[in-house]
Amino acid sequence: MTPILQQGVDFAARFAAAKDRLPGAGLPWLASAREKASADFERQGPPRSRRADWRFTPVDAVLGTDFEPAGRPKSHSGFAGKALCPLTFHRLVLGNGRLLPERSRYCDLPAGVSVSSLAQALQDDPGSLREDLSRDLSAEGLPFACLAAALFGEGVVVRVARGARLDRPLHLLLACDDTESGRPQMAHLRLVIILEPGASLELIEESLGGGRAPFWTNLLTTVRIGAGAGLKHYRLQRENALGSQTSATLVELGRGSRYESHAFSFGGALLRTDLRVRLAAEGAQCVLNGLCLVNVF
Repeated sequence: MTPILQQGVDFAARFAAAKDRLPGAGLPWLASAREKASADFERQGPPRSRRADWRFTPVDAVLGTDFEPAGRPKSHSGFAGKALCPLTFHRLVLGNGRLLPERSRYCDLPAGVSVSSLAQALQDDPGSLREDLSRDLSAEGLPFACLAAALFGEGVVVRVARGARLDRPLHLLLACDDTESGRPQMAHLRLVIILEPGASLELIEESLGGGRAPFWTNLLTTVRIGAGAGLKHYRLQRENALGSQTSATLVELGRGSRYESHAFSFGGALLRTDLRVRLAAEGAQCVLNGLCLVNVF
């Protein structure tokens, strides 16, 4: 077994110290899922350049830095006015991995559409999330996804009921900035998207880096799309020179459903997106588009 003590962060120690304070800590099934995810990460070990699928990913940007769990940003000026999406969209803002209600606008959602923080959903209706949060990731070969499943401290749950449609796009803004400590920060997040049969959703996920200290966002997204439903998923990665993001998106498509992914990456110390799509029934469709701006030094 490969120990997960690295030059930067001892993830095993961080998990042991934090697990009793993480969202849903009182739920036995979730505690078991977190423990298994942590063990899966330890078993796989962190990705290194000697692995063929990580050969060109500069993982030292995160593994060689002593990150601490992200605190509240000391100010919001780092992303004020910089988001690309119009204010008329429904908006959910996470600053340093924490929901910022004062910056979010999603109270006028149409019938059949619900959006909530993951921490709140685990208090209100934890049983509805058991299938998604207990998913076995051991066979996926995604060590950072296992780490997010073990350490996530917040996230977002989006549910669209049968036949329902969001009237305008939902903008999820993941912003980061310096804290009072001025130290490198990390945030492990989960995004759960559930579309029932015939539902429709446009989601714009925008990452916006700020601050003068390194920041690492590690995001795990699970998507379940029911029969005849459709999701258009836009990702805009706009980290600054010290910002890193590793993300894994796992999609399952029902009969006659459709998933569109449009990913745009415009910079960062490390940007890595793993996308796994399962066409689980006849007539399921998947469209993958992307654009990456590369700096050559």
